[in-house]
Amino acid sequence: MNVTDPRVAMLAEMGACAYRLGMAFGAEAERAQTTADRLQYVHLFDRCFFARRVGIALERRLRREAGRGASGADSKDREDSA
Repeated sequence: MNVTDPRVAMLAEMGACAYRLGMAFGAEAERAQTTADRLQYVHLFDRCFFARRVGIALERRLRREAGRGASGADSKDREDSA
């Protein structure tokens, strides 16, 4: 995977945003006075960290696919030179 791949930068930015929001919602859930408010913030916290987990999975998939592409290109180069 190329470090300059715009998808990598986009996932990193989105992941960082989801993390910050999740932390803020978690803190609000701890400070909430009513059960309804607490549940609302916990739900938002959970959604943010679900987004973060999906972002991590997508980053890993991009790396895995890039690795397959590189190994496929190497084997094709070897076939061409033989």
